[in-house]
Amino acid sequence: MRITFLFIIACLLFLIVSITVVSCKKEPINIPGRIAGYVSLYDENNSLIENMSGVIVTIESMPSFNATTDIYGKFVIDNVPSGTFNIDFTKQGFSETKQTGFSFVAEKGAYMLSKILCKPSTTTVKLVSLSIDSANHQFGMIVLECYSHTLSKNSAIARVFYGLSNSISYSNYDYSLSMSPDDISSTNDSIMVGIGFSPYNYCSSGTKVFVIAYGAPSNYSSYINTNTGKTIYPGLNPTPSQIMSIVLP
Repeated sequence: MRITFLFIIACLLFLIVSITVVSCKKEPINIPGRIAGYVSLYDENNSLIENMSGVIVTIESMPSFNATTDIYGKFVIDNVPSGTFNIDFTKQGFSETKQTGFSFVAEKGAYMLSKILCKPSTTTVKLVSLSIDSANHQFGMIVLECYSHTLSKNSAIARVFYGLSNSISYSNYDYSLSMSPDDISSTNDSIMVGIGFSPYNYCSSGTKVFVIAYGAPSNYSSYINTNTGKTIYPGLNPTPSQIMSIVLP
């Protein structure tokens, strides 16, 4: 009888221990962590702004997790749970940017991020002409007229987008290219610039290609729109050029 009683007690203890172990496996410990970093502020001509305070950094899906940069651009967000999310960087007078698809594992410790915010471009752009090289149909030329009172030699003054949609825009396009400093030949308010593009991305003769251009700052941090997969370029002048089109020979 005594042996039977001890056996029952042993079985109950084993059952309790087993339940405890299973419960621990079902409820993993989620240790919160820290996201920290720096945000640099630039004007449209790539001049660093000394006071980098006032940038609001927010986890998009958890807006209560946020911070504001100090004069050095530093920010810290504590007690962040593990997850994958987008982080917004905003400041009045500057173009919003994001860190998208950020995978955060809190148990690994602090994460450091670095971002750039820039003032929106004031450069206006007009498309002058589109052409395809008659001898080499794999090369095209876009001629732009750019106007800016703040134009300087080290500024990328325009970004061009092209694609097959007649509603072409900075967020609805197939391909994009930016002017390099070497494209700029003058510091006059208005300059004519030609930049090459690659119509051979579309192989079919008779394909109609649409083009649009925006004034652009010299320095910015782009990000991927997780819904469309397109790269977004902050700081573009919100007023674009007119849309032009060309039919591939």
